Amino acid sequence: MRHNKHLQEMADKCARKSGYFCAFYIGKRGDEFVYSPISKKSRGEIEIIGLPSVILIDNNKAYMRHGWESMEILSETKFRDLKKGRAIYNEFVRKLEHNDFSSRTECKYITEIVENQKPSYDCPVPKDKLYEYLEIADRFGMRLKLEPYDWCKDRHDGWVYYLKLVK
Repeated sequence: MRHNKHLQEMADKCARKSGYFCAFYIGKRGDEFVYSPISKKSRGEIEIIGLPSVILIDNNKAYMRHGWESMEILSETKFRDLKKGRAIYNEFVRKLEHNDFSSRTECKYITEIVENQKPSYDCPVPKDKLYEYLEIADRFGMRLKLEPYDWCKDRHDGWVYYLKLVK
């Protein structure tokens, strides 16, 4: 069986029951489908306290798993490639290089995302997190907003950002 819309809806429902925005399909463990519960704001490594949670779908039932059990699940998971998120980002780069925007709003949005990934004094959002959130934003018809963490705003440069899903 392959990942499909029905499984995604089950995982999203399970994530929402636990207070998350949605679930992100990360891969398979044997015949089980593994998802990461997602908030509207990405979390940087420095924010993660404790062990991650995962959503597992097995035999058409969704389960939330926490703690060491989730670590075992993740260690046995064959992670999927984030092709769609990478393709979205590469299209953003192409649009910026060719000045191919449908509006000023689109230009501003795409420029902010692409410029964050270029070497500068500020810290780029990790590419895997960016690709993940680009896929989620695409699925829900949303956009991403780069937000600096409060703890780094008093610096002149070297800001560290997280991603926020917005309408």
